[in-house]
Amino acid sequence: MAKVEKEEKKCLKVERETYDSKSKEERYTYFVKGVLRGKEMKASLIPSDIGGYELLDMLFIGTESVDLIVDPFEIVNKDTGEVMKGNSYIARVIENDEKFECPVKPRQKSDKAILDMLLSRL
Repeated sequence: MAKVEKEEKKCLKVERETYDSKSKEERYTYFVKGVLRGKEMKASLIPSDIGGYELLDMLFIGTESVDLIVDPFEIVNKDTGEVMKGNSYIARVIENDEKFECPVKPRQKSDKAILDMLLSRL
């Protein structure tokens, strides 16, 4: 088995906290946080699909936070040549040289704006 190299780049940490759902079940909400203009702000993150909640919970076994990995991409429209740029996001933890990951995304447009501002300060 090949060893996984730990990334040395600065990154935001994905954290979680509990809340009570409408049906009174304890659930988790996931977020990154940081200070913007002197105020602590949180950007809410969700898995890319419903099945991702179980996977995200598994990432948090034995840890309070996991790394948020930013993966830039470019898509070229073949007809117009227009280039669309963006980022995809992955919650990642490395344990015993093994990598565990779950794709995540900002919950709302305001969460994306907060996330972008936090990332620009790294």
